[in-house]
Amino acid sequence: MPLIIFGVLAFFAPRAFEVNSDAVVVKRLGKDVVVPLESIREIRRVESGEARFMWRLCGCGGFLGWFGLFYSRALGEFWAYAGNQEDLVLLTQTDGTKIVISPYPRDAFLEAIWETEAGRRLREDRR
Repeated sequence: MPLIIFGVLAFFAPRAFEVNSDAVVVKRLGKDVVVPLESIREIRRVESGEARFMWRLCGCGGFLGWFGLFYSRALGEFWAYAGNQEDLVLLTQTDGTKIVISPYPRDAFLEAIWETEAGRRLREDRR
């Protein structure tokens, strides 16, 4: 039974993060999570204290990473697809959905987003 549970959890665990011209993609063994850049209202680094005390609402946290629905006082309710609790990035969609990911290296990931057309638009909106 533990091997079956481990296999199911591994299917949903985040394995890598990718930026292409129109989306941020969370790579998993199962179906990838695709976040269209056009649906993102804000992208920013998560400060260390913001995710310190996360409550698992419906998710997994531990050996395979943190994924599922979580809550923290600073961020509110959010979806997490993180392999670690450092180098976190918050993606806030236009509908208010929050997604926290842990790309490494974080700064190179953010630069890849800023180089896209949608990323340049987001950066201009922040100014």
